[in-house]
This record gives sequence, structure tokens and C-alpha cells, in this order.
Amino acid sequence: MKKPLSVELGPGLLGSFFDGLQRPFEDIKNVSGSIHIPRGINLPALDRAKQWCFQPEKIKVGDVMTGGDFYGKVQETFLLTHWLVIPPTVMGKVTYIAPAGYYTITEVILEIEFEGKKKGITMLQEWPVRKPRPINDRLPLTDVLITGIRVMDVMFPCAQGGTATYPCAFATSCVTFSIPKFSNSDVYIHASSGDRANDVAEDMLDFPQLTIMANGVRRPIMEKMCMVCNTSDMPLMAREASIYTGVAIAEYYRDMGYNVSIVIDNLSRWAEAMKEIARRVESQTTSIASRFQNLFSRAGKVTCLGTPMRTASLTMVAGVSPPGGDFCDEVTNAVLNEVQCFWAIDRKLAQKRPCINWLLSFSKCWEILKPYYEAIDPDLPHLIHQASQILEDEDQLLDVVAIVGNEGLAEEDKVAMATASALREEFLLQHQISAYDRFCPIWKAGWMLKNIMRYHEHSLRAVRHGLSMKVIAEDLGDLRYRLAGLKFQDVESQGEAIVRAHMQQFWNDIAPTFDLAIEKQQKYGSGK
Repeated sequence: MKKPLSVELGPGLLGSFFDGLQRPFEDIKNVSGSIHIPRGINLPALDRAKQWCFQPEKIKVGDVMTGGDFYGKVQETFLLTHWLVIPPTVMGKVTYIAPAGYYTITEVILEIEFEGKKKGITMLQEWPVRKPRPINDRLPLTDVLITGIRVMDVMFPCAQGGTATYPCAFATSCVTFSIPKFSNSDVYIHASSGDRANDVAEDMLDFPQLTIMANGVRRPIMEKMCMVCNTSDMPLMAREASIYTGVAIAEYYRDMGYNVSIVIDNLSRWAEAMKEIARRVESQTTSIASRFQNLFSRAGKVTCLGTPMRTASLTMVAGVSPPGGDFCDEVTNAVLNEVQCFWAIDRKLAQKRPCINWLLSFSKCWEILKPYYEAIDPDLPHLIHQASQILEDEDQLLDVVAIVGNEGLAEEDKVAMATASALREEFLLQHQISAYDRFCPIWKAGWMLKNIMRYHEHSLRAVRHGLSMKVIAEDLGDLRYRLAGLKFQDVESQGEAIVRAHMQQFWNDIAPTFDLAIEKQQKYGSGK
């Protein structure tokens, strides 16, 4: 009997590498002894022989259960408990529940009767990849997807449960490694669609080497993620299959109550495959925009089916490859129309990290995430808007400087240029390979921005009292040097309390230092 492409869902998904049809690479290598996938080979995605330690929930014979209810759990990895959920299409009275013990994924551990028919339930489920798993309700987005990158978390945030995109040219490592390693997602799925084989192989070698700290123990990051890989030399339809397979797995873990992130790399190659297939069969393909719309609609923050009551989210981040960096490309435009956040990559910033252009990027999540930032600091949303405006003003002032030179600017414009430089070099630029700056909490980023903008306000005040930017740079050089050193405060080694105290002390020192400079100018008249 023919059936749609479906995925196997159950314990053992995390830590695995699959192709677009969910064939396990490790098992294929062990069986075939080849680095290539032999024609016609078909192995089950999940190990049928491995036994898992099953712990039943407090249910008994005669209880009524419906789709989405928890009936037990297994410890899939050190980092994640795998909750066993009644399939969405099943309901009825419990007639049998297995005692705690070790079972394979194909052994019946629960039996449910409905309208006189009994159905045995195992840890193994199957689900069509194109069919979204049912939910109870959709919720408004309220939390930020934390990446540890200041320009992404503060200037252009993506909501947890939202959608984002980025050009794949330079940002692949920035996004694909920061999200699983530093984000507040419980599970991470990486779906590669039509990438070069060398890039996919590099990812498969790099990810197992990454580790994270959990409860004071350093663990491999693969204990919270799995990869669905499809290379450019695989069949065209496999590109689409890998994306939907990854999303189906992500929805499965979302239904357990986890916050899940999936990075799709990338949609442009999927669009190329759709166009090529349409040409070969001499038919009109489904609109690319509608395909993307259906895909991104599966992201969101939801309340899951069943009991216990739980909320979860699925965040979708997809890469695109605009030809020649042209964001007016059909595919790129279709993606930008669907996503809520865009992290634009700039070739001119390729040697800096992160190389995200603050003039081309955007986030549509600001209004819904405003309460989140106000809870960190009531002034933070205003400061972020003010910083963004200064960076935009700098872009216009650069045209003026190109004509009249820096000395031809008004003193207040010179202050704006100096502040924009501080924002770029001290705030936006992040040394991601360093211990002190590889991850920046939002509260620390907020304090850094707060101090930069306070320095800006007092610089304007000093200029209005007659000081020039040249004098400010000379007389307050030590203060500016301390401002540049704020990023070097290491939260991990120093502790949050010490870093907060250091930031507060600098904030307190700004006003008296400028007051002394202004008093000196008024007394001696040395402001020019």
C-alpha cells in the first residue's frame, strides 16, 4: 500500500545524522562499508534492538487518554528527557500499561481500547512529513531567541517561535553554531538542503566536537540536536524531503513541551530544484512564495495537545543564497515577505564578526518583544532606537565628510560620528572566538549600550558648553578607554554581580568626569 513520505519518531533521533529520506548515515556506512549511499539501500531510521529505560506516568487501567497525553518517559540523552506522547489520532481507555523497565521501540508498552477496538502503542511513531502536527492553540510570541550575539539579540531580535533568514555567503558558521551552542532552545535541528558535499561533511565533523555546560557538566552538543543532510549531488526531490523531514522531527519534540529551533540551509537550492523539476515534467510548478508560506506557517509558539498543559515553540531560521548578493532576487524576496527577521550579511564586513549590516537588516518583532526588553531595563527599547538612529545618521554624514572633510562638520555631528564609531567597534563588533565575548547575555549588552548612550548624551552636553570634540578626546581619553573595555568583562569567570557592579560604576563616573571637563573649560577657556 502506497503512503506519503513519513518519518519515524521516537527515542534515538538526537545525536543522529540522516539523509532526506531519514536513512541513518552511520548504519549505512557500517552495512555497506562505503562512503557513498548505495543504490536501493533502505535501513530503518531508529535502532530496533536498542532498549530504553521506560518510566510510566501515574496512569492506571481504565483511565481515558487522548492524543497528546503523556504516558511515560525515557532518558534519551543526558541533556534531554524524551516524553512519550499518545499519537494525535489515538484516544480511548487504557487496558494495559507496561511496568517500568527496559523495552525496545517496537514493543507494546501501552494498550488503548476505543469502540471495542484495541490498539497497541509503542515508542515508535510514524508521521507524514508534509502534514503539520495538530496543536491546541497558537500563542503570541513573548520571548527572544537568544544567540549570544549582540547585534542579533539586541538590534535585530528574532522571537522564540518566530521566523528569520540570512544570506548564506558568510553567516553560516555565525548562525548554525551560535544557535545550538548558546541559544535558549532545548532542541536543535539542522536541515541541509542541497549544500556542497564538502560543507555538509565539515558540519558533520564540527558539530560532534562542540560542547555545552549543563548543570556544571560539559556535554556534547549532539545530545540536543540531530542533522538531516542532503547534498547537491543527491536527487532534486531529496532537497525538499530533507527540509520537511527536519520540520517533522522538530514538531515532534515541540509537542513534548520543548522550545525547538531548526536551521534550514538553504531555501534557494530548494527553489532551484522546484524549478528544475517543473521544466523536466513540462508543467507549471506551485508558486515558490506559497511553498515558503506553507513552510514558515509551521513555526510559532503553541499550547500542545493533551495533558499536562504545556507551551512550546518552534523557531525557524532559513538561509538563502541571493545571486551576486542581490536581495531583489525572486527567491530572496519571497522569503523576506514571509519571515519576521532578516540578518543581512555584508561583504565589506566579511573579515569582522559578526558581519551583519545594521542598515539592511530588520526585525518585525520589536513591538511584541518590547515588554521583554523593558523587563531587563525600562530604558532599553528607547536606547536601542536611539542607537539605530545614530548609525543611520552616520551613513548620511559620511557623504558630507567625503565632500567637506571631517573638520567641516558641526561639533554635534562630530559627536554623532564618534558615537557611531563606538557603537560599531565596541558594541556591534564581537570577538566570538574569545572567552569573554563569545557569548554576551542581553543584560550585559543592555548595560554596554546604556553606557555608550550616556557617554553620547554627556558629549553633546559638553559641546553645547563650548568644548570641542578634539578637547573631549584629549581630556577624557581615559574615560573613552574604559568605555572600550566594557566588553572585556567576563561574566563566566567574574560572575554576574561583579560585572553588573563594574558597569554601574562606569555609568556613575561619566557625569562627574564630564562636569570636571566643563568646569575646566569655563574656568580657563580651553575648550577650543
